[in-house]
Amino acid sequence: MNRNETCYFIVNGNAGVGRKKSIWKHVLKPELIRRGVYFHQYECSYPGHGTKIAAQIMTEHPGEVTLVVVGGDGTFNEVLNGITDFTRVKVIRCAP
Repeated sequence: MNRNETCYFIVNGNAGVGRKKSIWKHVLKPELIRRGVYFHQYECSYPGHGTKIAAQIMTEHPGEVTLVVVGGDGTFNEVLNGITDFTRVKVIRCAP
């Protein structure tokens, strides 16, 4: 991920019994801001929401897309199911 690239973070705050939300809020997000990384954040609100978010991002951004998934196996699977064109997307799983 380079500094000029926009990243789309899909965060499931319920993954890992809320641990992922804490990691996002207290570690990852502040570090991205400190480094000047341009990003968009999307929060999963219900089962299947990760699929809808990923599909929306793919539709609204026709170029290359970097998706960073902050969540567990289920969230990662949902995001993969929402990707419509794997030739133009990088998927990074952040599962600390």
